[in-house]
Amino acid sequence: MLGIPIYREGSNLPHSNDAGFGLGEAMVSGLVNTDNYKVRDSRIVNKRISTKKLAVYALKDGGTKELEIVHERQNK
Repeated sequence: MLGIPIYREGSNLPHSNDAGFGLGEAMVSGLVNTDNYKVRDSRIVNKRISTKKLAVYALKDGGTKELEIVHERQNK
């Protein structure tokens, strides 16, 4: 699972964290829908769980591979 926090120093607004399975490559390229967590003062104040159908994983000898997420884990 990878999370990408987005926040502004000194802001009273909640910090936004996007997360998904595997490498961040799938997130930044728009291949997957991410979960989104809003955090304020180290507490989750809002969350949205997306259906995650695939993830990109690193291969042992280099490169990456797209893998389907099993149905039971897609909404976790």
